[in-house]
Amino acid sequence: MTNKTPDFVHLHVHTQYSLLDGAIRIDDLLNRAKEFNMNSVAITDHGTMFGTVDFYEKANKAGIKPIIGCECYLAPRSLKDKTPQDAKGLSHLILLAENQEGYKNLCKLVSVAQLEGFYYKPRIDREILREFSTGLIALSACLHGEIPTLIRRDRIDEADDAARMYLDIFGEGNFFLEVQNNGIDIQEKVNTGLLEMSERLSIGLVASNDCHYLNKEDVRAHDVLLCIQTGKTVHDFDRLKFRTDQLYFKSKEELLDCLSEELTKNIKHKIEAVINDPNLNAIEKLNKMYYESGSYKVENIEFIMAITDALYNDDNLLLRHKFHNKSTEDFLPLMAAIFQQGKEEGVFEIDNPVIMARTILLFGMSIAEYNAKLLLQLNEYPEKLNELYDHFYIYQSSVERMLGAPKDSVIAFDKKFFAAFGKFLKDSK
Repeated sequence: MTNKTPDFVHLHVHTQYSLLDGAIRIDDLLNRAKEFNMNSVAITDHGTMFGTVDFYEKANKAGIKPIIGCECYLAPRSLKDKTPQDAKGLSHLILLAENQEGYKNLCKLVSVAQLEGFYYKPRIDREILREFSTGLIALSACLHGEIPTLIRRDRIDEADDAARMYLDIFGEGNFFLEVQNNGIDIQEKVNTGLLEMSERLSIGLVASNDCHYLNKEDVRAHDVLLCIQTGKTVHDFDRLKFRTDQLYFKSKEELLDCLSEELTKNIKHKIEAVINDPNLNAIEKLNKMYYESGSYKVENIEFIMAITDALYNDDNLLLRHKFHNKSTEDFLPLMAAIFQQGKEEGVFEIDNPVIMARTILLFGMSIAEYNAKLLLQLNEYPEKLNELYDHFYIYQSSVERMLGAPKDSVIAFDKKFFAAFGKFLKDSK
């Protein structure tokens, strides 16, 4: 099977130049990126660009495209304001240089932060950010970013206003909301807020991992590094501590798996809300489910089967009644097995989960009605397979009258699922 894992580029990485915070050496970073077949990587050290030249030269020599960035500290008011209040109200913002002009502007911003805005941390403000924003791409950053912080505090309107401000500063297509799955409990709430904001304000999403150390097992050494930074010991209770071991440089497979799980939770919540909405009729429910789930590639089989079960048992759709109150247990386990094999062997790619649930539902009900016990004979008696197809299309025409006419993408998936079914039978013989 061809590896269809999409390309991924780490855009939020702290090297040893994030002093006493980042624990990734430049050489090790590039070696690991090459090991993971990543053709590009960024560095975004806290408030500094001290590692830029070293990173740029070594990345080019290694054949990896260097993306130069910085995780800047944004002052709550003006960078000239330097009171205890201003020290506590800092927020983070990821800036990446898109071109030469962006690189020059990033250098300017970081220099001003060090020379004019320094107050415990090198700081910039919105005024100077607007003045030197050309050629830069901005991300909303980690949990300490302005937008994630407002979402954590349930100040959604203010978070929307901040997002609109950044859009205005950087321009459409140059500001993105940064989602992470880092094992920190509050991150799930923030991700949900960012996903909803993305749809509400039409702002793109970027996935990152806020890498602070290279390997998962480096978390202990990184914790000691934080203690040195803050003048504490590992035995001190009230100290800065990252309460996760997930901030390491993950492979694209690791990261996409955990982010897929996070997106699946969010979509499932939306689908369940639609299914349980008493104000929608059957057609409205299905149309809304298509809309809610259509923006994502979902690979969680249990989620697909959950939608299938929900459609079948929806009182408004009357499908369970039509098929003599048969249980989904009569066909869902077999459908899940076919679905899993078809996905793994590339017979079809995951697309809209509602389309897939609908096909699995129709096909599963056809098998349940046809008599699942006869399936083992289908390879020996091909005419029985044709008979099963006939059952499927009979149910399809009747069910589609309730669910709406099939689209081209629906028909295409029907055919692919039949192909997966044939392959499953052949391999099971």
